[in-house]
Amino acid sequence: MNPAPIPLRLGAALAMAAVTVLLSVLPGVPIEGDTQFQWHLGAVPPVLQNVMHVVFYALLYASWAWALEDTRLASFILAATVFAFGLLLELAQLQVPGRFASVLDGALNGTGVALGYLAWRAGRPAR
Repeated sequence: MNPAPIPLRLGAALAMAAVTVLLSVLPGVPIEGDTQFQWHLGAVPPVLQNVMHVVFYALLYASWAWALEDTRLASFILAATVFAFGLLLELAQLQVPGRFASVLDGALNGTGVALGYLAWRAGRPAR
């Protein structure tokens, strides 16, 4: 039994999803009038951006697994759902100035989901 209340767990998962969406749909090239945050984000080196994909999708998976108190089958379905969410965000980037859909980014998202899945399952008893 998870000691945290369901609203807190769902709120954390939704917040993680919102941050992931926000970072995915920010324009890729800062323009005059953008916030300093957008300028700094635009200056993140590509290697670090790749690492961020893996970390964010591992955390996104883990936050939803925690929120939903999953079983082994539900873990697999959740992993597929989070991966599909990442692919949809990649496609959404086609509509964002300075962004593009990337097979590499999709693969990195999937790697993050897989690592999140494995880490979550390793820390849970088999059910």
